[in-house]
Amino acid sequence: MAFQCTALNVLFTAPGDTQDLIDAGFVAVGKWNENHAQDTGFVLIPRHYSRGAVSLFASGSDGQSIINDSLVADADIVISVFRERFGTPTPRAPSGTAEEIKVTLDSGRRLHIYFSEESRPPTVDLDQLKAVRDFKDGLTDGLWQVFDSPAAFAELITRALLADARHFKVSPPVNGSPPAISAPAPVEPPRPPVELQIAVEGAAIGVTGADKMMDDWITHETERELAAFEERAATPASVVDYSVQKVLGRTQPDPIKKVEFDARREEWEHRVRDGWSAGMDYLAGFAANALSFSILNDADSSVRNLRVDLTFVGAEGTEVVSESDFDKAEILPSLFPPEKPFDPFAATRSSLRAINNPVTWENRDGNLVVTIEQDFVRSRTPWKGGDGEAVLVLRDPLLSEVTVRWRATAESFDGVIEGELTVPLIRPTAQELFKEALVKSRRRN
Repeated sequence: MAFQCTALNVLFTAPGDTQDLIDAGFVAVGKWNENHAQDTGFVLIPRHYSRGAVSLFASGSDGQSIINDSLVADADIVISVFRERFGTPTPRAPSGTAEEIKVTLDSGRRLHIYFSEESRPPTVDLDQLKAVRDFKDGLTDGLWQVFDSPAAFAELITRALLADARHFKVSPPVNGSPPAISAPAPVEPPRPPVELQIAVEGAAIGVTGADKMMDDWITHETERELAAFEERAATPASVVDYSVQKVLGRTQPDPIKKVEFDARREEWEHRVRDGWSAGMDYLAGFAANALSFSILNDADSSVRNLRVDLTFVGAEGTEVVSESDFDKAEILPSLFPPEKPFDPFAATRSSLRAINNPVTWENRDGNLVVTIEQDFVRSRTPWKGGDGEAVLVLRDPLLSEVTVRWRATAESFDGVIEGELTVPLIRPTAQELFKEALVKSRRRN
């Protein structure tokens, strides 16, 4: 059935690493039209320079100014999104997307800005990533939002476009002039009858100098074992120490040859380099302090079946290593390690956990996610726990502190309580942390 409607141009602006997000945005606009066009009286037309710009040469113009004139000037709604790239500078702005945002703000059109918190690829241009974060930190005149997947981005767009439709119902766009500027106010959920205070004690560990320590260890261990090999080669067979041959599984006291030594050393170096990052996590798990958590319900009513999820952005957890489990060979593996006696409890000792432990954690997309579940939280009675669960290890080298976003739900109240806090960062060198580990391990003896 035919119906009357007003068409609104929705322009997507973004750097070049967001094509799948633009595609998701176009799909979201199409679904919005199917579900809401007839009810709201608006049909949305998605636009992007890759689909709407035309080849044009004009004296005194550059590519970005032509996009501004042909697309930005006609937009009723502008949606800008960033991932790891900020974009290429223009004659007037640090990037094309930044210029499109400025033009939109100056003209008073509806503007929505989003930033990705998806897991990043292994290779990221750190300068571009820093530019995105600096730009985000400089946005102080409005409300931007984050997402962790193209589907979540599409959901945010759908909600934003509904707010835009409500705005244009009250202030319709006038042909030839832009709509009045308006920033949609966030919808506040009903205030729950509780006041939660969430705290995290501890710091994130950003180990520096790990690569240098690895190279120094490989050099030291190679030189030590090579000297021992050459000494054995020059010693009569009757007095040779055959521990090396035993390690290699030989049944006869036959000294290894230089080619075998070199092959084993090369294979050992590959193992050391591949496992060094895990070794640094193991070191942090023993030498650094674990996180702990506290919850205070600062209200008159108690809370039943409380769940708090904390996401540590840019940092992951590593298991706490007990003094009885610590083995420095996990950090500095020997080229020819001595045989260890069989310990039937070694595989299970570190995995023992308290029954009904309310704190669990996992690493998800490069972030530590901690979940705390409490059956009953009394009014103004603090709960503390989580000691010995995880050590926080920095993964994002650009951070100076770690942001923790928490989200609480409970049977006792409707809705969600959300908050944000920060955890400080300490940056010991790998050598300093290893010395602390040795001192700590000697104290147990």
